[in-house]
Amino acid sequence: ADFRLCSILFMRILSVSHAVPEVVQKTQQVFAIMLSAINKYDGMLARFNVDDKGTIMFAAFGPPPAQHEDDAVRAVLCAIEVVQLLKAQQHRVRVGVTTGTVFAGSVGNVERGEYTFYGDTVNMAARLMTNKANTGVLVDEQTCKDMGAEVESEELPPIIVKGRSEPMPVWRPIGRRASGRGKKGSVAANTRSAERVRLETSMRSLRDKGKGGLLLV
Repeated sequence: ADFRLCSILFMRILSVSHAVPEVVQKTQQVFAIMLSAINKYDGMLARFNVDDKGTIMFAAFGPPPAQHEDDAVRAVLCAIEVVQLLKAQQHRVRVGVTTGTVFAGSVGNVERGEYTFYGDTVNMAARLMTNKANTGVLVDEQTCKDMGAEVESEELPPIIVKGRSEPMPVWRPIGRRASGRGKKGSVAANTRSAERVRLETSMRSLRDKGKGGLLLV
């Protein structure tokens, strides 16, 4: 167990709950679509649940061994794809995507346990999913920054969410930009130039001081 930088995706299918006819068959159909998209973008399914409020899926992009420079892009493209596929089947879908440091690790015991994620980033993804301003996919500011030029998005009015003293900035991702690199279904690499500059600066500082130090990456 440790702390990881991840993009968290929470998805709710409002049209599939315990109350709908043929719930087992419909659940299997939406689960297959969601799992296929998660695998396509190399994410990890963390939880899947069906109750009286709908079907909820929780996934993470960034945990080992599937870590990428562009996990935020992968999570958002996954969300957009699933929403498009499920809406084509007349399902009502809402998704929240956030990016930040989370606690990732196994909980439970040898008889019953799971690998899961905790933290404010996880909570905010769930709250974006359920916010009344959400009509498809909402992402937070860090996710929007990490998407860079790969994904086109529209800034929306800030929203009120539990756990935040100030309104939270949000964006609605529209889709991959026409100039996006890579083949269909692939995700372009992110050079993370800002992080590289900070790393190089820190290394030069240690070298100039002539003594050892510790860099956390």
